[in-house]
Amino acid sequence: MQENNQKRLENTDNSLETSDFKLAPSEVLVDLEHLEQISHGDAEFERELLEIFVEDASTYINEIEVALQASDIKSVARTAHKLKGASATVTVHKMLEVALQLEIQAKENCLDGAMELVARLKAILGQVRELIDRNPWASNS
Repeated sequence: MQENNQKRLENTDNSLETSDFKLAPSEVLVDLEHLEQISHGDAEFERELLEIFVEDASTYINEIEVALQASDIKSVARTAHKLKGASATVTVHKMLEVALQLEIQAKENCLDGAMELVARLKAILGQVRELIDRNPWASNS
């Protein structure tokens, strides 16, 4: 089972490109094994959690972009914090790491490179969408 989960965790498609950022195809995207544990093996619930996450994360990323354009550092930090929490809940660790980095930078009043971090967030979100579309839960049903 762990081997199947590892295969499901890896993105076997080409790198996803958003702006100038590429996410390597072999990076673990979602810890589906942990997601399975917190859902008590309910594959449909796992998928639903990720779908809700994609909606929420998309909203948060858009809010971050608007806040960056307005130079609203407090909103960037607050929204990055929300995104970090949502990412942790569904075990999207790469997004959690990037959101944390953005939150820390905003709290330090340093938004150098913030748009590159947003590009990384978008790339990761795109890969989560692709994971949902590939439906790795079909083998669990």
